[in-house]
Amino acid sequence: MLTVPPVKFSSVVPSPDLLMGVKAVWGRDLAPFIGFGSRGDAKAKDAAFFSEARSTASRAAERPYIVTIGGGAGVQPDLRGKFVELLRATSVYGETAVFAGKDTGIAQILEQWPVSVMISETYTILGEPLLTDLGFPGNQLLTMSYDRVKRDEEDIVAVWEALKDREILRRWDIQPPSDFKDPGKLSRPGTFYPTLKSTGSEGKRVWELALKAERDQALVRAAKAFNKEKNWGRTNLRSL
Repeated sequence: MLTVPPVKFSSVVPSPDLLMGVKAVWGRDLAPFIGFGSRGDAKAKDAAFFSEARSTASRAAERPYIVTIGGGAGVQPDLRGKFVELLRATSVYGETAVFAGKDTGIAQILEQWPVSVMISETYTILGEPLLTDLGFPGNQLLTMSYDRVKRDEEDIVAVWEALKDREILRRWDIQPPSDFKDPGKLSRPGTFYPTLKSTGSEGKRVWELALKAERDQALVRAAKAFNKEKNWGRTNLRSL
């Protein structure tokens, strides 16, 4: 049986230098990408349209990790002012509708965030601690983090110090398609995300790991139960 115990935050993010910043969110991750607003022409798909997603993806190579915090007008009441998840961003950005693919439900939910960055790993911060309980007063940490990933050097060091010994748990119900490939350099696919060649050694290794996870029915049931409980009964975009 495939079992993955919780690990310390610092074992995944050993230094605050690896934290890109914090991002206010309305809820827990629903899909293997994080959405952003657009400032440009949606029809023209100009540079301004992709600017926030492009900026985030460009920083992912050196500082891939994002800490999400419950905040904003539509935040789930039980998550307001709490550290929610740790996400690992990739260098791939594009239209949310492209990443959502045939899942029209997730596309509709994220309609107001038309551009996104692909996420390769999602971790629950166990206990989802309140900011105030960890020494962050009011909503100061959330300022300027609603439309972008915010990095203030002093704040980020404080966030890392506050979370370094907290336990986090990998969410296997939220992961990119098994053939997804992060090219390691800024990339915007026009119609589909980058994929691995299934005949290559890396592609075969990823396929074998994915198959092992799919065959572990205990993991499947646990992931689906977690999904339903943590998202108001809704099913996420990708469930094992």
